[in-house]
Amino acid sequence: MLTVGSLFAGIGGLELGLERTGGFKTVWQVECDEYATQVLERHWPGVRRWGDVRTFPPDAASPRHETPGTCSPSERSGTTARERGQRELEPCDDGSDWHVDLICGGFPCQDISYAGKGAGLDGERSGLWYEFARVVRILEPRYVLVENVSALLTRGLDAVLGTLASLGYDAWWDCLQAANFGAPHIRDRVFVIASTNADIERRKAIGHADAGDGKTLRQETVKHSGVGSQADVADAARDKQQPGAAGRRVSEGGCSWWSTEPDVGRVADGVPARVDRLRCLGNAVVPQVAEWIGNRILEAMEHG
Repeated sequence: MLTVGSLFAGIGGLELGLERTGGFKTVWQVECDEYATQVLERHWPGVRRWGDVRTFPPDAASPRHETPGTCSPSERSGTTARERGQRELEPCDDGSDWHVDLICGGFPCQDISYAGKGAGLDGERSGLWYEFARVVRILEPRYVLVENVSALLTRGLDAVLGTLASLGYDAWWDCLQAANFGAPHIRDRVFVIASTNADIERRKAIGHADAGDGKTLRQETVKHSGVGSQADVADAARDKQQPGAAGRRVSEGGCSWWSTEPDVGRVADGVPARVDRLRCLGNAVVPQVAEWIGNRILEAMEHG
């Protein structure tokens, strides 16, 4: 059983998917959002949590707490996000308490997304990638799993891969769409799996030709996931021209659209915390995608 630590955990989509494989167990989560933390507390009641990635992992002198921290930039004048994240830190005194086999997380995308201003990894939010990397440097997990929007391909993936390489990791990456796993929407996301160079060299030594020389995570995703094509996915431009098209496809049956949960639309009244729920769902990783990735990791371990 591989232990998992989650940074920028959100509502736990990555952890849920990994645990569905039966080969992973979540032992800690870091999340600053209060509502998302309440969701995590409900579904992972026995898991330790920390509220601010910038102060994680805590040292022996820091008080343990399970309350959310803050996501907003604090007094950080005079240094860039890159400089803050790359600062030299010694492993914390009780760091062994936080060591895990795999660290996963989808760091903030606001400065990477094409909907934003394009600051990339130098932005205050997406620059938290360097805090992610700092935690990896301290805890030295065997595997790292990173998720972000597909815009990362042109707005920082080179820096992410370079940072991982400097920490001793080789990486595979690809864009995986939720639609390939049965979802009625595309949700194209970049996933990066990184493994220690020591693990790569071990696989090479025992004769695995694919160890370290392939850079694509996906191998015919649809075939592996056991689902159909992307024919019936949300397409706002198409459906705008065909009023009621989505509803007709659902009512006619035989399509891959998921049924809409009653009374949980954007204009629904009386739904508790509906804005927070929609925000967290919009930021979440589809668990089926994470489950597929988890199975690929387990297969690589078995063959290695």
